[in-house]
This record gives sequence, structure tokens and C-alpha cells, in this order.
Amino acid sequence: MLGISLLDNPVRHYPWGSRDAIARLQRRSNPTEHPEAELWIGAHPAAPSRLRRDDRLSLAELLCDRSIETLGHRVSTGFGSALPFLLKVLAASEPLSIQAHPDAVQAREGFERENAAGIPLDAPHRNYRDDQPKPELICALTPFWALRGFRDARAIVRGFRQRGIEEFSAELERLDREGDGLGHQHFFASIMNAGGDRVARAIAQAVTGTAQTPTDQWVARLAAAHPHDAGALAPLFLHLVRLEPGEAMYLDAGELHSYLEGVGVEIMANSDNVLRGGLTPKHVDVPELCRTLTFASQQPAVLRPATRTTGERVFETPASHFELAVLTLDRDQSWSSGSARGPEIWLVTAGEAEIRDRTSGETLPISQGESVFVPDCVASYELTGAATLYRAAVPG
Repeated sequence: MLGISLLDNPVRHYPWGSRDAIARLQRRSNPTEHPEAELWIGAHPAAPSRLRRDDRLSLAELLCDRSIETLGHRVSTGFGSALPFLLKVLAASEPLSIQAHPDAVQAREGFERENAAGIPLDAPHRNYRDDQPKPELICALTPFWALRGFRDARAIVRGFRQRGIEEFSAELERLDREGDGLGHQHFFASIMNAGGDRVARAIAQAVTGTAQTPTDQWVARLAAAHPHDAGALAPLFLHLVRLEPGEAMYLDAGELHSYLEGVGVEIMANSDNVLRGGLTPKHVDVPELCRTLTFASQQPAVLRPATRTTGERVFETPASHFELAVLTLDRDQSWSSGSARGPEIWLVTAGEAEIRDRTSGETLPISQGESVFVPDCVASYELTGAATLYRAAVPG
């Protein structure tokens, strides 16, 4: 019988990861030998979760074999036999690359173009590893720093000049003249493609003063790690964002961003398409990145969840692939599921709970760091305990 199952989830090791955050969440000893950057919870073919109840069958295999039972008619009609979303715990001790993600048309065209060119899917210089878009939402579990979206053109010009950065004077004059949109496009492409000597001089000029503001402090930190990478100047042309625990940020296709530091629950479309522009030893393709970017200044919106049912709060976004909700349970509370839900994944970030299938009566204990998969065929279930849980689902 197909029912609710605990998941074993793979940890991804990247140099920017934390040696204690994910281990502490899962109550493992720390610090770990290698940085642990992401905990993947889902069915992405690169690193699928496995079901404890079915001899560690991968969730991807289960969905492929029994898509109607697991996903339901609504989701399987819209997304085939694939889980539309991927849930992660992201733990950044060092900044991630400056990056953006393609929309659906760009992803499909880029994937087909690179396939036609004979570029292997695992090639380091490949831009498109699948044909899916990758909108995403990050919800902070700790104070979380990020860069997101272009500052107003005049603010960029003012910020560079106030810090005595003379190396890009011509580029700044053009930005000042052309303004938002086209000016952003020309300015970003120019400085990201500038020669290493020019970039190094500009970075040196940027850090000669006292790092008094958070923006200056991040420029100094990025410059120390990347003294020849124009991405070190990104806090001067992108908005610097600090999320407090429980706050979130939604990123649609084409939005330039970088996660700088912190731990968060991240949910995204089930894709691994990343176009990078700097702050990384990985493949950087500025021209292709520029073809996907939205060049406009817009103040980043900080999202707070809206109450839907007792104890449950939902982050509202335009994404069709995913929805993230947070549920806070007290000892004297219970929460019951609705009907026609589609597939769901629950992740416990604090405390302990029990999930009970109301039809079979089967009950599973789940505690901090653990997660469960609830297939669509489970008609109704109930959560009890004292815990904080995050629910990944398909909206609608």
C-alpha cells in the first residue's frame, strides 16, 4: 500500500557551504569534514530523495512508476511524471555566484541548442542542464544576506563616485545618460567584460576607505576573496537585502541575484539551470546571462506569510510549480489536511510531531531535520505535536 513515507535526503557539498548548519538541523555531530551547502528534498534526477519504507526506492523512480497515485490527476496532467518542485535547505557560509535563471522559453531553447551542439549534460561549460524554468523562493531560518536586482541608475552612479571609483568613469557617464533599463544593460555588460587590470584597479579604489556601511563591508569581503572579479562590486549596483528569520524573497526568471550568507528553506521549480556572471570558479557566460536578465530597477519585496488555516501560513507568489507554507504546532493543537492536494513534502525545522494517515491509521513520528513525502492518494491526514514544519506543495 502506498502511503506516507519518511525520506532520506542527499547533502550537496560545495565550497561555499557550512560545516555545521545542516548537521545541526539533522542533529549530527559537527563541524563536518567538508562544507555542506544544500540538503535536497525531492525527485531531481541529479540527487533524488529515497523512501525509507520501500527499500530506499528513489522518489524519482516511485513517481515515474506510479505517477497518478503519487501526483494525482491534476499535477500529472500539468507536469507529467515529474515532481514540479524541489525543496532544499541552503546553508551559505560564503557568497554564492552572481546568477539568474531562465524562463520557460529560454530554458527550452537553450537546452535544445546545447543538445544540438553535442555538449554533454555534465559538461562544466554547459549552461542549460534541463528544459525547465527555475523560479525560486528563499525563506530565512537565520539572518540571511543577499543581493537582488539592480539599484536605480542614479543611485549606482552616486555610489561609485562617492567611493572614488574612477576606473569606470566612462561607463558611469553612459549609465547616467541612458538611465534605467538600457543603461543597466550596457553598464553591467561593460564592467563584467572589462579586463582584469581595470577590474582590479576599480576594486582597489572601492576598498580604500573605511567600511562603515553594510554595503561597504560586503564589497570589502567580496574583494578579499575575488580581487580580480567585477562581481566584488555587485553590492554597489545590486540591492543589498537582509532577511530576518521567517521572512522570504521570491525570485522570478531573469532576476540577477546572489545569496551571500545565512541558512534558509528554499523551494524552486524542479530545475538545475543556472547562468552565472561572477564570484565563482564555475563556468561564467556573461553574454548568455545578459540575454536572460531583466534590466530594470525595482525595490526588492520582502515576503511574510499570510494565514490560511489555524497555525498554517503561506507565502503567496505567482509560481505555478510550487507553494511554500509554514505550520507552527503547539501541544494542544492539531492540523488536518484538505482534499485534492496533490503531492506534498513536509520538513521539520524544530521540535517533534506525528503525522497520521486517517484512512489507514498509520502514524509516523517526525522530528527536527526529518521530512516526509505525502502522495496524493492519501485521502486525509493529521499533524500533531510541538513543532515548526514547512510544507512544499503544488498550488491550486
